[in-house]
Amino acid sequence: MRLIATLKDQKLGQNLSNYLKKQGIENELNIDTNTDWGSPDYGVNTCRVWSIDEDQFETALNIAHDYIAHPNDPKFLVRDKTLADLFEPAQETLKETPPKLIMRGIKRPPIPKEPMGIITLYFLMSCCIIFLFTEMSAPEVKAVPPSLPYIPVYYSELKKELLYDYPFAFDIVDNLINTYGLEKLQNPTDLPPAGKELLEKFYLTPYWTGFYGKIVGHFKNPHQPWTFDTPMFEKLRDGQWWRLFSPALLHSDIFHILFNMIWLVIIGKQLEQRMGKWRYLFFILITGVITNTTQYLMSGANFLGFSGILCAMFAFVWVRQKKAPWGYQKSMVDGDF
Repeated sequence: MRLIATLKDQKLGQNLSNYLKKQGIENELNIDTNTDWGSPDYGVNTCRVWSIDEDQFETALNIAHDYIAHPNDPKFLVRDKTLADLFEPAQETLKETPPKLIMRGIKRPPIPKEPMGIITLYFLMSCCIIFLFTEMSAPEVKAVPPSLPYIPVYYSELKKELLYDYPFAFDIVDNLINTYGLEKLQNPTDLPPAGKELLEKFYLTPYWTGFYGKIVGHFKNPHQPWTFDTPMFEKLRDGQWWRLFSPALLHSDIFHILFNMIWLVIIGKQLEQRMGKWRYLFFILITGVITNTTQYLMSGANFLGFSGILCAMFAFVWVRQKKAPWGYQKSMVDGDF
């Protein structure tokens, strides 16, 4: 459902709705009454005419533009003129073929239920399947050894392969765990010389943790020099390009994936229907790469989830609605959607 005309005159809105119906174009007329006591337009009715069928939108929009430019053109009368029409043409038209009116203050007409698109369904299933597999294959760990990052310790092998980056320092930790086990790492002094040497190698191997820590450190100590000698994009430089997008398919726990997938279903199916499946897929991939890269630059590789893409979807809908409303469901957010 898309907006085709906004009129300040109720009779003009009713007449346009009737004419569109005569042309076989399904539409709904929404009359909003200004109830703001302090507004100079208090009590004024604003008519919004909506095209129901997406395929008829362009035709309806052209008719509406023509009607607004020439509202008194005889062709817009829904029947031949009579003597009564000379006085109240719009009112007689309304009596003969009354349009469907919705008097609900500032609310828009209800949107018909829309089926879930194939792209939205594929991403929903992919996220759920990957979440189940990564959770079932994750190692059981009671405590992280001191001075070691928790990602190599807690994450499953699949999760490690889908993170935005997996630095060489984490590979060293994997080697330590596979060789000596977590129990020996709890007390590094019990490690053999080769293990201590490998652990010392990890301590001396830098890895990217993001600009955020550097920014915070600068505010705490403005004289601290800005150094950027830490290696970045280590796995991407090895040709593992899937990591640009794959973190969006990962989730940390059941609540994380539940809320993300609920919003994907609510907003994703509407975007897919209006954009078309290929443009919608391109939108998801591009925004996924952009938001993942931004998160990596700010906080390192320790991030998961579809949230970045969902935020891009909300921003797109907000901007698109301001330019030309597409009739998104009001229940999506508390705004003009």
